[in-house]
Amino acid sequence: MWAGYRDHVKSRWRGAFWPVAVLLELDARAALSPGLRQLADDVRRARTLPLPLGQVAGDVRIEAERHPAIITRTNTWDSDLACMRMSVVPSEEHVGRRVEAYRNLARRVLVAMGRDPMSAVGMRVLEQGCGTGTATLAFASFGAEAVGVDVGREGDDTERSVATRAFFGSSGPFVRFEQADAECLPYPDGTFDLVHSASVLEHVSDARAAISEAFRVLKPGGWAYFDVDPWFGPAGGHSLCTLDFPWGHVRLDAEEFAPYLGRHRPHERDEALKCFSLGFQSPRLTIGETRQAITETGFEVRGWAEAPTPLDTHHDLLTQVVLEDARKQHPAVTPRDLMTGGLTMVLSKP
Repeated sequence: MWAGYRDHVKSRWRGAFWPVAVLLELDARAALSPGLRQLADDVRRARTLPLPLGQVAGDVRIEAERHPAIITRTNTWDSDLACMRMSVVPSEEHVGRRVEAYRNLARRVLVAMGRDPMSAVGMRVLEQGCGTGTATLAFASFGAEAVGVDVGREGDDTERSVATRAFFGSSGPFVRFEQADAECLPYPDGTFDLVHSASVLEHVSDARAAISEAFRVLKPGGWAYFDVDPWFGPAGGHSLCTLDFPWGHVRLDAEEFAPYLGRHRPHERDEALKCFSLGFQSPRLTIGETRQAITETGFEVRGWAEAPTPLDTHHDLLTQVVLEDARKQHPAVTPRDLMTGGLTMVLSKP
């Protein structure tokens, strides 16, 4: 156990739980009762949820209803907590930062394709795993006919609506959002000029199937652009599976993971187990296995960038013991995998 390790690696883990995100936003922007202020302080100081999530939800829901300008009720039912989810109303500043970030992403992709970075007119673009859809909107703002697909809806459409106004002033004429699985796309062969995703391939169950589907729906001469947060990097466990020691998510198997959570994170156990089993690739692919899957599909690699982890301390933490632990679970893993924080792939279909 390393004191403060999770906050060092994934400081935003509290936002993975909507009642906690709501509580902390209310504490920052509203006058709360002493009891709720104390609860917010307890959560901020804790390395894990300090009490059951249902109790947090019960404590904050009534207060949240009093602040509709800060918190909104979504159209998504939380079956675990037996209530409708609530979410933070995104500020114009927050959405503005995301809009600019995804505009820059769209420009980078267009440059990588050899296109005018300010024009995507005539292109058909698909985003696999669009989430709130800001990247899809970014490509549409450059003139593309853009489609975003996701296996489910992320909360409500509040952020998407604000982003749409930021991009277009009104509804974008060439944007469509549909519910679909990245591993089984509902489009004919050769439909799109570009398929892209950001922080999605690490979460699909069968990454090879998702890559194959991207290849299938691309036109000959089409491009794919994937940004990935690899599982084997120090932060690859994301918010729920980053443990309290380096590369814990890689070094423990499923049978070891459950008792660890039960002992050290009892109020996160069920959510984290679900994430560990269903929230990532199965099996997890190393960088080498990912590249092999890309080339076996038929893609040509036009660009390949492996970003080192920004967590400088991990250079000293990667010992032979850590590597041996990781290889007990994943024999093909290498130090390169463990020290890579991000992977960007630029691909073309012959």
